[in-house]
Amino acid sequence: MAEKTEKPTPYKLKKSKEQGDLPKSQELAKLIILAMIMGIVCFSCTQFYVYFSQLFDVVFIITKKSQQIPMAGLPEQVIRSSIPYLIVAITCVLLINMLAYWIQFGPVVVIKSVMPKLSAISPVKNLKSFFSMQKFWLIIITLLKCLLLLILLIKHIEADINTLVTSVMSASMPVLVFGLKSMMYFIWKAILILSTFAIFDLLIQKKLYLKKQKMSMEEIKKEYKDNDGDPMIKGIRRSMAMSLLQSPPSPRPSPPADKANMILVNPLHYAVALYYQPGETPLPLVLYKVRAWQARQYCTLAQQQGKPVIQKVWLTRRIFFTTDVGEFIPLETINQVAKIYSSLSHAGTIKK
Repeated sequence: MAEKTEKPTPYKLKKSKEQGDLPKSQELAKLIILAMIMGIVCFSCTQFYVYFSQLFDVVFIITKKSQQIPMAGLPEQVIRSSIPYLIVAITCVLLINMLAYWIQFGPVVVIKSVMPKLSAISPVKNLKSFFSMQKFWLIIITLLKCLLLLILLIKHIEADINTLVTSVMSASMPVLVFGLKSMMYFIWKAILILSTFAIFDLLIQKKLYLKKQKMSMEEIKKEYKDNDGDPMIKGIRRSMAMSLLQSPPSPRPSPPADKANMILVNPLHYAVALYYQPGETPLPLVLYKVRAWQARQYCTLAQQQGKPVIQKVWLTRRIFFTTDVGEFIPLETINQVAKIYSSLSHAGTIKK
């Protein structure tokens, strides 16, 4: 098997995206989810405070009036009051999770990537993926994150422990309020640390993805062979080749020079008149070629007659110097000439 050392082509990257194979950074996705949830909590802290207050009121009222209201109704009351908040929370988490990945590579919905596969439960494949570079990088990232977050948590507790004890002893601030504020402050500091890991992880994932998508020269040549040109051009080339193979060896009589339906020019030096009609000529035929002042005069005459005059310096010179009048164009020029005839046919300049 040839070594894959070449960068992936745009076509392969497009196909990979259609199949759901994309450079996904889970660290960045987790960071976005955490940041958005914390933002929602900060902007909805009043509603959360009211919700928890009502929840505690329900618990204390049922506990206090247990003789009138049985204790068996406590879980039911708590669940009933929590259902609207749970629905909103679950919906937000699902939308945020989807958005966290769409931010990285745009909105992509691929059913194939979520379909169950028997290969996913293969122990050999799973063992091989466990020792991959991607898993190794994930383990390193996780260990570093845990270490830094542990250090941050210890420093945070050391800084707030005195304030917490003072708050409890003096009752200057409710312990619940202080705990929530302290926790949110810690989470925001953690988000700043995690953002650094997320950026590095995104860069590494893209690098590993491009490395995995590398192609060999044989794959690039095969892709180019299978996908070169639009269907119209490929059809023209195919019909030309089939006509050439099926045509008899005897030379065809050349049409008159004034029947040319396209003129290739190198404006100041050369002009080549071509004629191609499917079913009549297997390949474009050189009817006339002139140079110098005759080329300029011929171009002016062709424009007056409404014939397409195409300026292609390399193509004109190639056909002029390698082909005689009455011969078909060289094989290496078929692709370029087919594209021109296809464009003229689409534009209605030449009848199909």
